[in-house]
Amino acid sequence: MRKTNQSEPINYFLNSNIKKHPVSFHMPGHKYGRYNNRLKKIYTDYYDITEIPGADNIKNPKGIINDSIKRISDIYGSKYAYYLTNGTTSGIHAILRYASLVGKKVLLSRDCHISAVNGAILFGVKTVFIPTENKNGLPMPVTADAVSKTLNANPDACGVLVTSPNYYGKTANLFEISQTVHAKNMFLAVDEAHGAHFQFAGLANLSGINNGADIVCHSLHKTLPVYNQGAILHICSDRVNPKTIMDIVNMLGTTSPSYPLLASMERAVGYLNEKGTKLYKKLAKNINYLKKSISDKAEVIETDDFTRLVIRSGINGFTAANMLHETHNIDVEAADFESVICITTPSNKKSDFKKLAKALYVIKKKDDNVFVPMFPEVPKIAKELSEAYLMKHKSIPLDMAEGCICGTIIVSYPPGTSLLCPGEIIDGYAVKYIKKVINTGGTVLGVEDNKIPVLE
Repeated sequence: MRKTNQSEPINYFLNSNIKKHPVSFHMPGHKYGRYNNRLKKIYTDYYDITEIPGADNIKNPKGIINDSIKRISDIYGSKYAYYLTNGTTSGIHAILRYASLVGKKVLLSRDCHISAVNGAILFGVKTVFIPTENKNGLPMPVTADAVSKTLNANPDACGVLVTSPNYYGKTANLFEISQTVHAKNMFLAVDEAHGAHFQFAGLANLSGINNGADIVCHSLHKTLPVYNQGAILHICSDRVNPKTIMDIVNMLGTTSPSYPLLASMERAVGYLNEKGTKLYKKLAKNINYLKKSISDKAEVIETDDFTRLVIRSGINGFTAANMLHETHNIDVEAADFESVICITTPSNKKSDFKKLAKALYVIKKKDDNVFVPMFPEVPKIAKELSEAYLMKHKSIPLDMAEGCICGTIIVSYPPGTSLLCPGEIIDGYAVKYIKKVINTGGTVLGVEDNKIPVLE
């Protein structure tokens, strides 16, 4: 074993096995800094400052931060907006905290991100899940009918939080949902983390901001050329109190925000507001080139968001993603049993699409058919979510978990949606599904060494 010289610098990240200059079809949207090169602007240590004179204060913005966020709010068409430097996660937590203050009970679409479940636990919010469905192996967003049925069964709720678009670029009918929610005098919040680009890509009609939502969260870093963690929370109506929301955002956010991160959000939104139409038309041409190039080899599933590519090449998606990475130096955003999911942005060059097309064309099919298990149904509830999380639990082998009460959040990641939540009864099919994800090459958070926490 080589002895470590304590004077050596610690460079674990710099010396990691990340391949040099891989083709990126994943977040963040700047694709290894191509956006910064385009603007001839590189954010350096010089801009990593604190609340010095002239730099304003994110907790009480009166100067440059205030002017900056107002401009972004105007561009998106919201009433108020707040910078988030801990991703949409902090925005979702702010929504759940707000719900805990005004009503204690909220309805969540079952495909909600893990941050929503965590927020409900953190703030003791009673939750009811709105079921979602899969069609042809593709997760679908929540429907207005499902929202209406769940609302009628839970008239004591104060608000609804839905995810749109989902990880696969499918969007909910937010106009119908907002009409339904508001008829019950509740607020509608939309986790629009993957839709920050809608405003610039000719897809603004899909945004919650333009369809009656009261709160919308955008993860700018996912699809815009923004550094990781850059996000925005929008207030879009008078049904929620902006001062209360701002106070909550301030409570949950850091007192030392990254000014390079704030600057990257400002510059990205401004740049796309000016040149987005032209850039997304060029992106659409590159995407169409890819589709034509692989039409006899792979299937590109139609989604509501043309920039989100769901590609089925005839082999297991996890295997395909691994082959793209190991053999072709191409990294995709995610994979499932039959698909790879690509996030494309104007920062992708035509050469990226050519390389992806070539790689997909040489990936060999296996003789066996791709097996796609049905997604588990919403489990039966034995204990309230936040209550169950605080109860004593123990870890048992996954094969022995059927009939037990789950003690933690079990998440397929990505996309980060819950398979099981604390307090839910684990059925036999859920066990089989979890094992299938793990054995096929997927990642399941909450299961360690083939063991799952259950209530004692």
